[in-house]
Amino acid sequence: MSLAKSSEDTSPSKEEVYQSLLRSLSRRKGFGIVFVQGSSAESNRVIQRVQDDLPQKRIAVLRLDEPIENLYELIKNRPGRESLNILFIQGLEESLKPYVKPGYGGEGDYYNIDTVPSILSHLNQRRELFRDHFKNICFVFILPTFAVKYIIRRAPDFFDWSAGVFDFSSDVDSQVVQGRQYNNYGRDQININSISGDIRIGGEISGDQISVGSGSHLKLDPKTQANSLKERAYRLFIQSRYDQALDFYKEALALYRNIKNQIEQANTLKSIGDVYQFLKRSYEALNSYQEALSLYQKMTARNGEANTLRSIGDVYQFLSQYNEAQRYYQQALILYQSVEDSLGEANALQAIGDTYQFLGRYTDAQEYYQQALLLHRSISNRLGEANTLNSIGDVFQFLRNISEAQTYYQQALEIYRLIGDRLGEANTLNAIGHVSQSLSLFNEAIAYYQQALEIYRLIGDRLGEANTLKAVGDTHVFLNHVEESMACYHQALETFQQIGARLGEANTLKSLGDIFAARILGERASNVEQAITCYHQALEIFQQIGARLGEANTLKSLGDIFAARILGERASNVEQAITCYHQALEIFQQIGDRYSQAIALGAFGNVLQNLKQYEQALSYYDRAISFYQSIEVDEKLCFQILLNRGNALKALGQLKEAINSYDRVISIEPTLYEAWFERGDALDQLGQLQEAIASYNKALDINPNLCEALMYRASSYSWLKNTDLALADLERAIELSPHDVREWAKTNPAFRTLRRDKRFQALIWGGDNTEDKIERNNHSLQWLQGLTSRWSGRFRNPGDDA
Repeated sequence: MSLAKSSEDTSPSKEEVYQSLLRSLSRRKGFGIVFVQGSSAESNRVIQRVQDDLPQKRIAVLRLDEPIENLYELIKNRPGRESLNILFIQGLEESLKPYVKPGYGGEGDYYNIDTVPSILSHLNQRRELFRDHFKNICFVFILPTFAVKYIIRRAPDFFDWSAGVFDFSSDVDSQVVQGRQYNNYGRDQININSISGDIRIGGEISGDQISVGSGSHLKLDPKTQANSLKERAYRLFIQSRYDQALDFYKEALALYRNIKNQIEQANTLKSIGDVYQFLKRSYEALNSYQEALSLYQKMTARNGEANTLRSIGDVYQFLSQYNEAQRYYQQALILYQSVEDSLGEANALQAIGDTYQFLGRYTDAQEYYQQALLLHRSISNRLGEANTLNSIGDVFQFLRNISEAQTYYQQALEIYRLIGDRLGEANTLNAIGHVSQSLSLFNEAIAYYQQALEIYRLIGDRLGEANTLKAVGDTHVFLNHVEESMACYHQALETFQQIGARLGEANTLKSLGDIFAARILGERASNVEQAITCYHQALEIFQQIGARLGEANTLKSLGDIFAARILGERASNVEQAITCYHQALEIFQQIGDRYSQAIALGAFGNVLQNLKQYEQALSYYDRAISFYQSIEVDEKLCFQILLNRGNALKALGQLKEAINSYDRVISIEPTLYEAWFERGDALDQLGQLQEAIASYNKALDINPNLCEALMYRASSYSWLKNTDLALADLERAIELSPHDVREWAKTNPAFRTLRRDKRFQALIWGGDNTEDKIERNNHSLQWLQGLTSRWSGRFRNPGDDA
C-alpha cells in the first residue's frame, strides 16, 4: 500500500517513520515480515536505535556479504534462533545484483517476467516454512530501493505477507507503506477506514486525507484507496466474513478499473473468485477466475495465470467434474514448470493426483503424489510433504492396503506434530481412525476419533468437530450400536446446520437414512419410510449445492430402499427403484466415477434378478465386473457380484458357466460358504452328485448350521441310496427349521423311496405312515416349489437327463 504525497502536503519525516516502525516492532508478538528501505548508513542507525529503544526484545542482525540461494536453511541453522524476537537482515540485494540489467525505460530487468532470481523463487515458495518454523521471529529486511522494487515485482507472494515498507531513503518523497498488506502483522501502525479508504498513522483521519504525526496531511490517490479496500477485504476474508469481503473487493476492483491497473484488476478478480468459492457459489467463482485468467494471459503474467488455472481446477473438482478439473491442473503444471516454481508445481501434481483418486485411477494417483512428495521434500516444505503423505495414505486405504496406509499416515502425523500444525494433526488422527475401522479395530478407531475431536474443539474447528462426530457414528454402525450411531449423527447434523455446512448436513442425512434402512428397533415399514424421508432431504441439498457425487450416491440408496419397500404397490416401488438407479448411473458416468458405477450396476442387476429378468441382470453384472477390473481395485470388492452372476446363470440353466463364476468367487473368498453351497447346487442339477456333496461339505465345514446345505446334501445322499447319511442330515436340518424342512421333505422326489422307511416317517410325520397322510401332503408340492426359485431344480431325478 503506497501513500502518495500531494504537492501541497508534507511527507512524513524520517523520525515519524521511525516512530511508526518502533511502535510496530514493540507491539508485535511472533512471526512477521517488515521491509525497511534506505541507505546502508541510515539503516545501521535504525538498527542501533531499535536495539537501544527495545531492550526487552532479543534482537540480532544477519549480514549477507555475498549472494545466497537458501535463506531458510541459513536461519534454521543459526544458533539461538529459538530465543530471538527480531532479526534484521542486511545484504539480500547481493543476491539480486547479478540479475539487474538495463531494461524497459531504464527500470532494469526486474520488470522482465522471465527473470526470476533464485533467492526470490526460494522466498515465494517457502514463505509458509518461515511462518511455521520461525513463529517467534519478526524478520526486518534492510534493502535499497531497487531491491524493494524487485521483491514487489518478482516475489509478490512473499511480499504480500509483509507489514509494508518503512522508507528512510528521503524526507522529501518518503512513503511509509508500499504494496499490499495481507495479514494482521503490524496493524497497530495503520488503520483503514473501510468506507472512504483512508489510512491513519497516528493522529486523526479527516475527510479523504492522511494525518501523520500532529499536523501534516496527505491525500489518498485512487491506487492507495483501492489497496486499502483490498487489504480490508482480505482481513474480512480470513475472518470468514465472506459477504463483507466480497463488497470491499468489488469496490477495490472498480477503482483499479478506473485507473486501468490491469495486474491489480486480475489479482482482485482472483480474490473475488476465492470468496465465491468459499461461499459455494461455484459458477460465479468460475466467471471471476476466467476474467482474471484472461488478464493474466494478456499481460503474460505466468504465475498469476498458473495460480488461476489451478483455482479453476479446484472449482471443477468441487463440482465433481474431475476430467475438466484435471485439464486445468495440467495447464497450471506446465506453467509452474516453465517459471521454475517448485511449490506451485508440487501443488499442481498433488491436485492432479487428487483427481485421479476420485476417478478411481489409483496407480496414476500414486504416481503424481510421489512426484509431488519429492518436490515438497526438495524445497523443505514440510507442510506440503505431510499433506501429500496423507493423500498417499488415502489411496492405500482405498486399495485396502491398510498396513501401507497406516505407515504413511503415521509419517504425516509425526510431521504435523513437529511443525505444530494442530489441524493437520487432527485430520490425520481422523484418517488413522478410518484405518483402524477398516481393520475392524472399532474401539481403537473411536479412540483416535476422540483425540481428533478434542483438538478440533480446542482450536475451534466446528467443521472438523462435526465431521468427527459423524465418523464416530459410522464406527458405531459397525459395532451394531444403532442407537449410539443415531445420537452421534444427530449431534453432527445439528453442528453442520449451525455453521451452514450444507455438504456435511447432506452427508449426515444420507447416513441417517442408511441407519433407518438397517434399523432393527421399531416397525420395519416405519423405519423404511423415515429412511426415504432422510434420503430425499439429503438429495435436495446435494442438488442445490451441485454435489453430484453425493446426489448420485443418494439416488442409488433410494433405489435400494424402494426395492425393499413394504408400503405401497410393489410394481410402483420397483419402478421408482429402477428410475433412481438409472439417474444415479447417468451421474456416475458424467463425473467419471467408475467405482460407484460398478456398485450401482451391481445393485441394478439385483433388482432385475429379483424380478426374474435374469438375462438383463446378467448383463448388468458383467458390466459391473468390467468396471471393477478397469479401475484396478482389489478383486475382493466384486466377489458378491460374481456370486449373484453365478445365481443368474444358474437360473438361466447355464450351469457350467455358473460353476465357473462360483469358482472365481471361491478363489477370492475361500471361506464364503454361500459360494460353496451354490456351487454344490449347480453340480447337483448337472447330476454330478458326488462333486455336489463335496461342495456341500465345504459349506458346512464353514457354517455347520447352514440348513439349506444339510437339506440339499440329504437329497443327494438319497438319490445315491445312502439312506443313513440322508436321514442324519434331515434330522439335523429339522432341528434347525422343523416346519419348513418337514414340509419340503414330504413331497421332494428325492425321498420317494424313503417314505416307507419308519425312521423317515418318524422324522417327518411323527411315525404316522398311512397312505392317506402321504397322499394328503402331495398337494403341497406346488407351494413348496415356490418356496425359493432355486429349489425348483431339486424336484427331479438327476438321472432323468441321462
